[in-house]
Amino acid sequence: MACTLTRTPSGRALSLAGVYVAQGWLCACHRRAAAMKILDPNMPDGTYDWRDNRRVVKEGVRLFIEGTDTLAGSVVTLDTCVRNFVRFTGCTLGEAIRCATYNPAKCMGIENRKGTLRAGADADLVVLNRQGDVLSTWVHGRQVWTRAALSA
Repeated sequence: MACTLTRTPSGRALSLAGVYVAQGWLCACHRRAAAMKILDPNMPDGTYDWRDNRRVVKEGVRLFIEGTDTLAGSVVTLDTCVRNFVRFTGCTLGEAIRCATYNPAKCMGIENRKGTLRAGADADLVVLNRQGDVLSTWVHGRQVWTRAALSA
């Protein structure tokens, strides 16, 4: 999904996090993906070490380069990106899930192991409800996380 851009009249691109970013920045991120530091979306707002001896300020879901109003990215969970993709494009949840799973795996040439439910694949999966909320996570065929049952 990170490859999907929606152009705006200002020449910016809408990321699936729902945050406007410059298309050039997204391209740079794609080229430097190995050097990107990922922040946990559950971390509290504050200032964090980033890369190239810079720091970023986390404000909600947005990250800014410290001391500037330059948007450095976002800390939005993938399930939120999937729901945003459905909302932004009008596609089905299944189509959005494919964009988040199979399509990136195919771009990386690992679609036989990742992004698919087929014999011989790694059996890493996330179970979602019809609204796209995560119900459980499985790694190598074993459940590693489940949403606590909601009390009535």
